Amino acid sequence: MKPLLLIYLILPLSLLAQHPVAKAPATKNTVNVTKDGLVTVGGKVAFYMITKSVVPWESDYVVENLQHQQLAYLKLSKGYRYTSNSNSHQEVQYYAMAFSKDGAHCEIRDYMKKAPTIKKALAIVLVNAKVIQNGKVDAVEEKKFVEANYGFMTPAKEDTSSADAMNNSAVPHADGDSLNGEMVLRDGFIYYEQQIIGTYTEKAIDADFKLVQVFSVNRNKVAEVTHESGATVWRAVTVVDQQRVQVPYNQQEPLKELFRYLLRKRYL
Repeated sequence: MKPLLLIYLILPLSLLAQHPVAKAPATKNTVNVTKDGLVTVGGKVAFYMITKSVVPWESDYVVENLQHQQLAYLKLSKGYRYTSNSNSHQEVQYYAMAFSKDGAHCEIRDYMKKAPTIKKALAIVLVNAKVIQNGKVDAVEEKKFVEANYGFMTPAKEDTSSADAMNNSAVPHADGDSLNGEMVLRDGFIYYEQQIIGTYTEKAIDADFKLVQVFSVNRNKVAEVTHESGATVWRAVTVVDQQRVQVPYNQQEPLKELFRYLLRKRYL
């Protein structure tokens, strides 16, 4: 190789070594999470995601502000998702999120589409939702986030028969009880004789199927129930014992009679 040509080849490499290409600065929406759980957005500190379990891929997380005040808890949970292709329920994992200040709760699903690690993926979900602002949970964004993710805001105390309604067990009853008392559904809450016994969400899967998710007063998922247009029964999966049952579909009051069945069977 000619000496002059060799010089032309080496010179750019030597200049590159002396002046390495600078990394592109993080954009204002770039989310990163350090090993100790500090979440930064565009290089600015935002909040903490503290791991509460050492089991790989099965961790719960606490969301804290920079003063380490707890804002929310993310609990890894299991549930079922109805798939119309197979006409069946498939077990899925999701995060049940409860906000510390007001007890509002919801579910976070499909989070792994956001990032390759669970902690970062969940952090991105919260950042995009803008629920944490200036070290606090923003009430307006919280309500939007909860309603968009199969959740509920805690009702005002004046709407319940007891200030502790959301912490009590379901209505106590003996096997012979008819439980034919007044059942009222309001704003996603299930009332029996003016006492909250659970909550629910209702969602249309497509034109022919709808999915109802039922939760206890302690915010644990009780059942996932589907109904096909024209069918005379609900198809239910009870989460605690994984029983698959069919419940008669009452044309006049379908949801009330479904919840009354779950109450009688002590799921609510």
